[in-house]
This record gives sequence, structure tokens and C-alpha cells, in this order.
Amino acid sequence: RELLINLLKLGSHELVGQGVDLEIVIATNQEEADATLAKAPEYGFDLIILDLRYPRSGTDIDIDYHGLTWLPRLRRAQLDAAIVVMSVYGYEGFLALVVQALRDGRADEFIPKNVPWEEMRDRIRGALDWASKRRGPRVAARLASQPMRSQVAHPAAEDVLRAAQCARSRLIQVAEELASK
Repeated sequence: RELLINLLKLGSHELVGQGVDLEIVIATNQEEADATLAKAPEYGFDLIILDLRYPRSGTDIDIDYHGLTWLPRLRRAQLDAAIVVMSVYGYEGFLALVVQALRDGRADEFIPKNVPWEEMRDRIRGALDWASKRRGPRVAARLASQPMRSQVAHPAAEDVLRAAQCARSRLIQVAEELASK
């Protein structure tokens, strides 16, 4: 967990752009995860990285696959978030559960914990891009049903930010392709 946090902080410019600070919230058990979800920002989280195997509480010594049972509730509560499932368990039976979660739209990406940072970064970036594209129609529908003058500036800023992030992601991809050639 600490290594991933350090990689996210050091590589934040590769995920969210220059000059944007990441705010990382950590939950190490189900009780903390539920409390964090209850205190989520008004517009939700941008990215949730979910390990599927963790304890129920801080005093619980038994580790179980709470993430699999929590994932549907997490998705309902955080419709616009990019949810990335990470696990070291990559055997066939477990992967079937992960694939089902991806198909059901509960998770946006699965990343084995042992992949190199470059691949992890690209997969996280892809999940963020996908969540951004998925968010657009929902935001538009919400605004169309409740048009209020006070909401005009915020959606416009979101649209500009989304366009800039998409353009930045594409430029990074082009730069990486040029560098590899």
C-alpha cells in the first residue's frame, strides 16, 4: 500500500496533470471504508482503488474478500468514480469473479498488484478516462432536468477540465508512441 501511495504521489502529473495535488484517503478495513464513503466529497471521488481482500474492522484478524461484496454498493454510491480493483490473487476462479464485476459495470479496471508502474499508470489513466466519458451524459441529464443559473459555471468548468484531461491523455499517448519509436 505504501509503495502504491508513493508511486501515485510521484506520478500524479502523469495521471491528473501538472500542478494538481492528489488527495489520498486510505481505508484499511471495511469499517473505515464505510466511514470514508459516508464522508465522500459532494461530487464523489475521482478514483477508488479497491483491494478485494481485507479485514472487517481494525481489531479483526480474519481477512476475507469483503471487497467483492462491497463493490456493488460502492458503485451505486460512487457512480462517477473510476473504480480499479487490485489484487495479488490472479488464479482462474478468482479472475472469474473479477471479470463478472467488470462486466456488471461495478469496476472499471482490474490490475494485478505485481504489474510494473508504467502499465499500472496506463490502466489507471484508462479507467479515469472511461469514468469521465461515462459521467458526461449523466451530468448533462441532471442539468437538463434542473436548469438553474447557479449551476452554469460549474458544469462549464467541468467540461473544460474534461476536455483538457482528454487532450492531455492523448498528447501523453502520442509522446510515448514517439519515444518508443
